[in-house]
Amino acid sequence: MSENCKAGRDENHPQITIGCLLDASEESRVRQQVEGLLKTLAQSLQQDFPEFSWSLRLILRRDFPRSLPMDPQVLLEYGSDIKIEYSLDFLLVLTSLPLKARFAQTVNAVPSNLLETGVISLARLLENMDAADMERALPALCRHVLGHFWGLDHDDHSVMRPRELWAGEELLDWSRQEKEEIRLYLQDIADPRLEETSVAATTVWRFYAQVLRREGLAIARDIL
Repeated sequence: MSENCKAGRDENHPQITIGCLLDASEESRVRQQVEGLLKTLAQSLQQDFPEFSWSLRLILRRDFPRSLPMDPQVLLEYGSDIKIEYSLDFLLVLTSLPLKARFAQTVNAVPSNLLETGVISLARLLENMDAADMERALPALCRHVLGHFWGLDHDDHSVMRPRELWAGEELLDWSRQEKEEIRLYLQDIADPRLEETSVAATTVWRFYAQVLRREGLAIARDIL
């Protein structure tokens, strides 16, 4: 099952589709938070990058991995398959359960540049925040992960600042310079993807070959 949230489609602009993958058995309050997240991200991305046409898609799956503790690597591999199945450009895998940490006591998110898939745990946000704070903190955490997809490094003066708790305070957006870097990155990948779409054949394999040549063997990183 999937639902779309579009910020206004323009056929003259390259379309970028971001999937948000959620376990279909999650509680209604978690689903409501994620549905609100899609609307917020779609509107803000369209405002920041109007030269692209943004579409965010909520995907509910009943075959979502449920082995505890939640292993980010397992979720990344699972999400990568879903990304290909639904022909998405990027995918965020969201879970209300805590993630198994490799290098720290806790971890909120693990992105993979190579797979263009990220895993995000809502566990600490749900535990420490009310609904209003959650509405600000969750989009910020997602922007942080998307920023890594799009070539940004950590920066203490923007939403790219690493933190243990996303408490809804300031610095919840990218800086002007970071937005320009994102714009250049997205334009760099949008043109070849449009060209491949017109040819159709072997699109997936050609795209991942380009990613490997461009980024090499990128590894998933824990984000505090």
